Amino acid sequence: YINGKLYYYDNGMEGFDAVDTYPVLNVGSCKAEFSAMSVTYGQEAAEKYLETADKAMFYGSFADTVFGTDGSVEFTGAAAATCSTNAKDHAAKSIGAMAALAANMQGTVSFDLYVGAFGGRDAMPALAVTINRYDGNCAESRSLVIGQYKAGWTGWNGNGNLNDGIGDGGRAYTLAGEETRLEEGQTYHVVFTRLMNGGQDTELRIFDKDGNTLLHYAHGWNDGYTGRALVSFLCRDLDCKLTNIVVTNDNVTITKESEGSLYENGTAQFTATTTPEGKSVMWSVANEGVATVDQTGLVTAVAPGKTTLFAAIDNGAVIAEYEVEVKAPIINPTMAANFDLTNLYKDDATITSNANAFAAFNGAAGKYYVATATIKVTEPDAGDTWSRVGISHYNATENAYYGLQLSAGPNFNARKTVTMVIKDGGVQWGTVTDRSQVWGQHDLGSIDFNAVTLTAVRNGSEYYAYINGKLYYYDNGMEGFDAVDTYPVLNVGSCKAEFSAMSVTYGQEAAEKYLEIADKPMFYGSFADTIIGADGSIEFTGAAAATCGTNAKDHAAKSIGAMAALTANKESKVEFDLYIGAFGSRDAMPALAVTINRYDSNCAESRSLVIGQYKAGWTGWNGNGNLNDGIGDGGRAYALNAEETRLEEGQTYHVVFTRLMDNGQDTKLKITDKNGNVLLEYAHGWNDGYTGRALVSFLCRDLDCKITNITIA
Repeated sequence: YINGKLYYYDNGMEGFDAVDTYPVLNVGSCKAEFSAMSVTYGQEAAEKYLETADKAMFYGSFADTVFGTDGSVEFTGAAAATCSTNAKDHAAKSIGAMAALAANMQGTVSFDLYVGAFGGRDAMPALAVTINRYDGNCAESRSLVIGQYKAGWTGWNGNGNLNDGIGDGGRAYTLAGEETRLEEGQTYHVVFTRLMNGGQDTELRIFDKDGNTLLHYAHGWNDGYTGRALVSFLCRDLDCKLTNIVVTNDNVTITKESEGSLYENGTAQFTATTTPEGKSVMWSVANEGVATVDQTGLVTAVAPGKTTLFAAIDNGAVIAEYEVEVKAPIINPTMAANFDLTNLYKDDATITSNANAFAAFNGAAGKYYVATATIKVTEPDAGDTWSRVGISHYNATENAYYGLQLSAGPNFNARKTVTMVIKDGGVQWGTVTDRSQVWGQHDLGSIDFNAVTLTAVRNGSEYYAYINGKLYYYDNGMEGFDAVDTYPVLNVGSCKAEFSAMSVTYGQEAAEKYLEIADKPMFYGSFADTIIGADGSIEFTGAAAATCGTNAKDHAAKSIGAMAALTANKESKVEFDLYIGAFGSRDAMPALAVTINRYDSNCAESRSLVIGQYKAGWTGWNGNGNLNDGIGDGGRAYALNAEETRLEEGQTYHVVFTRLMDNGQDTKLKITDKNGNVLLEYAHGWNDGYTGRALVSFLCRDLDCKITNITIA
């Protein structure tokens, strides 16, 4: 002390702490007279003196740094242009180790900052909260520089002057997603934390008077130093006042006691651990519209979103943060009917339906999304062949949904898929259902209804439906749905079902990312003896062995929805190479039938190019029945060099099926051998006036063959 004022303090000195010492007078390079000398010994005497003695943490460099009896620090002279613009000369510095952060511990400098006036003599008036090492590198300084528009970190040599600006460039203050600034006449709360993760890093938090976080980030510079550090405040052309200054090594951390996510209306218990133990903790959240917290640390979710949970000690001087996310349940409970939602509000949510139920995935309606769920089907209605489950696309305006339905049939004995439009609870039977039904084929027999995974993808005006990762339906245009935003929805009819492993991702990027690697074949095989290759080839087997069906509709490769569709109003071609394996002996004319079906209400109207061993030609027939025997128009024989010829086993031929478009579809065929010789070419000559889309399929009648290099254009 000098004249009763504290001028130095330390709380540890090697070579002295462990031994008894004498108080001594000392003089160097001068003469001195000492008087009024006194000494008192003992712990009681020392503590009694210190009880009322001056114990200020800081001293001011000059008179324009004013210290209040409440421990406040006020910097003046910026507005009047009377203070120094050198921050080192306009400062409040630690009196010895009075404002020191302890070694090997996280430490905090916390204070309220009242902004009086920004001066006009410096490009960036600022307050620099500074720490200096307490070892031989004591000139090494690190400052949190708080300017009007941004704050950040500057490392500098304390033997020189504080650098201009902010060393790391700083970061702008933001409020509600918009940049903001510190205003004159306003008070802000600043928390400077010296982190101790194997060496000092530093972190800042700046809050406005309402507790909103304006800036929070760590420097990211860990210099390996873990010793004590001295705190000082340097002011550069700024009038301001610092109150409620706390320099402490107290600490608080937050842990969440339970695992799993927090959902609307749910609760989660958080615990604060303090150093030293037993300190009083104040809990709060940044946004009570997302979650609330009581003073035991119990958080109650209010609405989906993110907020920051705070645990504060030392009257808010030391703060721990924890980002709390409140999730929306995977299903929107306000758009669900006849579902038990008891287990909805959890990460591994499950919901169970009654016999007829509907539930929308949570999120905004859109034109791009991927929705999936695993389903256990139970109790299909024994009296309803159309018991079904699906993930569909819901047009809320029309109260209609559209999508592939997987049907177990009554008592699981009539498996099928069908694409439906269901409006106001009623199935719209007709064109869509007629052209999309698949009964017992497409490997439906292998589906385990105890755990089947459905996925629905909407990619603009494209709609994909997957079962266990395999494509089962596709369309690229659906009236009443293309132009509107839709919700992905779960739907159940005439059975009960449990849905689990539900997920949804929204946006064009999500849809395209899924489709980039998803299964996208053009055709499915009716049964196992029709093999669809990874290269898109189609192989028909079982004719020579007499094991395949002789009904061509049951020995077929059919378009998956509109995957193999010919465009409306345009001439189109189906082109492929045909390898002949073996002609069977159970049919009078073993043949491949390249078939197109209308895509309108007359979807049963079929036209086939029938390719036999000796001739080929055209057959028109009703797809609700069976392919006619022989060739409908009688066919025409193959010829080579004006001599009749035939297709030989072990040989490959090239086939071009052209759908002409002269005011309606006519069809033309061209068959060439491996040398490019034309064996047969002619047009059907039947123009039926239809110009809409048409689906392509391959039907095989008692013939082993392989179709490769298929193009539809």
